[in-house]
Amino acid sequence: MLFLAVFCGFLAEYQLEHIIENQREKIYIRSMVGDLKKDTANFTTVINNFLENEARLEIVLRGFEEGRNKFSESWTREFVFTARMGFADFFYTDRTLQQLKNSGGLRLIRNNKASLGIIEYDAAIKDLSVELLVLSESQGLYMEAVDKVWSFRKMFTDQGVIKWQRDPALPVLKNYWTTNDPSDFEYLFNKATHYYYTYTRVRKLLMEGKAKAHDLIDLLNAEYHINEKK
Repeated sequence: MLFLAVFCGFLAEYQLEHIIENQREKIYIRSMVGDLKKDTANFTTVINNFLENEARLEIVLRGFEEGRNKFSESWTREFVFTARMGFADFFYTDRTLQQLKNSGGLRLIRNNKASLGIIEYDAAIKDLSVELLVLSESQGLYMEAVDKVWSFRKMFTDQGVIKWQRDPALPVLKNYWTTNDPSDFEYLFNKATHYYYTYTRVRKLLMEGKAKAHDLIDLLNAEYHINEKK
């Protein structure tokens, strides 16, 4: 009888731990869904910014020869803007994942589909972070190439501007090239092309990341019966 009582007590304790772990797992999953929803919103903002920047660079590339040889207010305005524009940052919402790691990894997520989906999504975001660094490097090379052939000092002096602002409404009245060397313009065009295609590649990765976030939300909702909308 004593053995039976001890055994029943063990079963009761095991069942209680099982229930508590199930509850904790679902709490983490609900939190993960919340993080993913923030990611999708952030993806949308960054993708829209990238599309705008790509469009500006495309204008510069398409009209490069004409804009280089003959002043065009619209082309020059876009060219000057691309030389100083930044790009929106993607902020990965990994709060829940970090909590899971600090609690012993993904062992609390016992659903294999969910665990695998989370791991794959995290890996995709890490790959994206590397590509964003590549974009930042390409941006720096393009800006450096522009600085070698364009005089911002003379442009600002003519307009009475001594400090660059984020979105200046600057009427550019002429080209401010500092060289006539064709090789310098060839180098500039090459860097602009690389910058543009790096933008398009990273933007596609952002769109894929957004799709992965949506898919993971659907998976978690289905596996844990969470009535969360994207």
